[in-house]
Amino acid sequence: MGRLRTIFWAHKVLELETLESFMDTSKEREEKITNVLVERYKKCGSLPGGDYVFDAVLDSFCDKAIWKKYLSGEVIPTYSEEGKLSTSAEREQIHPYTVNLIEALFPEIEGVFKNGPYGLMSVLQSNSAVDALEQFELNLAQFARETGYSKKTFIVPNAGDSIDSVEFVELELTWNDIRSEINREPYRIFDILCRFLPDIELDQKWTKDNEASLFLHIIAGYVEARFLKVIPHVYSNVPGVDAARLASIAIHDYEKGAEAGILYFERRYGIDRKLWFDRTLFGSNINVFDLARKNTLKVAGEVFPELQAFAL
Repeated sequence: MGRLRTIFWAHKVLELETLESFMDTSKEREEKITNVLVERYKKCGSLPGGDYVFDAVLDSFCDKAIWKKYLSGEVIPTYSEEGKLSTSAEREQIHPYTVNLIEALFPEIEGVFKNGPYGLMSVLQSNSAVDALEQFELNLAQFARETGYSKKTFIVPNAGDSIDSVEFVELELTWNDIRSEINREPYRIFDILCRFLPDIELDQKWTKDNEASLFLHIIAGYVEARFLKVIPHVYSNVPGVDAARLASIAIHDYEKGAEAGILYFERRYGIDRKLWFDRTLFGSNINVFDLARKNTLKVAGEVFPELQAFAL
């Protein structure tokens, strides 16, 4: 979990402002990084430990070797669950908490290390359906706020006297509508939340600009397969577990033709596809990604030979 968390976090940090050029080898690299951090330092006000702590952050940012290890998950940055910025030892022995200091300088990245992009890590670490659904709701609401995705239009049939007189009416669904519906029917929270998931386009090619939809759909599939156990899947050897939704987005969307999410994570973040199928990763006897892989291969392995990439 620490490795996945670090990889996602490191990429998101280096996407901030001009830090994308952090791994460049140009002579101006360190100067650019310094200018960005100094401006952020001025905006956030004083930090516990003052300039000494800031200098430690600056040294860390200018250490390209350590960031390569963060990007690969080889080294996990220091982090305080309590939100501390540094240890409280004497000045000469102060050790900054890298994650917390970066969050202080870049508040837009706050929570990404702990929770993952759009709450992926917080859901993967949930121990119950209640916790997982709460995280799903919180992060879907966050997505709606941050992206302006506050309305979703549905076209529903308006039945007339005969089938020939059916008209289609457009209905707008807002996040407030979702909350009201959940309050009325809390036992349907998962299905209601899924109605507000962003649409996946045909022939989807995942990019940095549209990956939020991928994270949210994988979260929905994981919650369903790990906790809800709503429909016993005909291909499942674990009674009561349905990983079809997870398989369709993480392994391969054989209905919509979208790129496999796990292959995108490998291409974009360098996360080895095998990591998702490690039974020890999620602290349970059932790895739902592995179940999704097996189900997908059985359903569509012959039709889509590229799925053999998941035949580990």
